[in-house]
Amino acid sequence: MCERLHAYTERCVFSFVDAYKSISDRYRAMSHNEMIAIASHFSRIAQKHNIALLSYNKHTDLIEII
Repeated sequence: MCERLHAYTERCVFSFVDAYKSISDRYRAMSHNEMIAIASHFSRIAQKHNIALLSYNKHTDLIEII
């Protein structure tokens, strides 16, 4: 997706779903390590395509990764 959109995109904002009771039967909460792995992968892709990556969530330690 970045390959096609990088010429038109300056930044990408992402977030993780919070594990609320109302959705817990449909979604499994991600572990902190899973979030770190995904954020790291997103960061590598964004850097490759010169896209700023921003995270909108309560896990402020992800900022160090992206």
